[in-house]
Amino acid sequence: MKKVLALLVVGLLVAAGRAKADDATEELKKLAGTWTLVSEVADGEDRDADYLKKIKWIINEDGTWKVLEDGKVKYQGKLTVDPTKKPKTFDSALAGDQEGTVVRSIYELKEDSLKHCFAVGKDRPKAFESKSGSGHINSVFKRVNKE
Repeated sequence: MKKVLALLVVGLLVAAGRAKADDATEELKKLAGTWTLVSEVADGEDRDADYLKKIKWIINEDGTWKVLEDGKVKYQGKLTVDPTKKPKTFDSALAGDQEGTVVRSIYELKEDSLKHCFAVGKDRPKAFESKSGSGHINSVFKRVNKE
């Protein structure tokens, strides 16, 4: 009986892990596309309109991404999403010059609008806000096209 119970528990854990991975895969498909920055508050300060126009964020279904500023790669990396958390989370492992840096984020996806609040080198934000001194950056993106 103990062996049957142990096998049942192992089976449930494997199934739960597979379901979480499937959820993440599906969420990455929803996030995939090209996004333009429509508003951003960094450490309590609004970004100016000229800066907003320059930024595009391209997210691929495999979780790789890049941020372009005036068409040039500014940042790139790989997302690990967890859509089961409230709010949903992702961690971005940066590549290139900033390899080894992990950015912890919360996000909210509603159709073609993506709210994203993150902190570099700090704890994950708990709310979509950026108060002065927090080190948080709170952004809103609109989808330009679906990849």
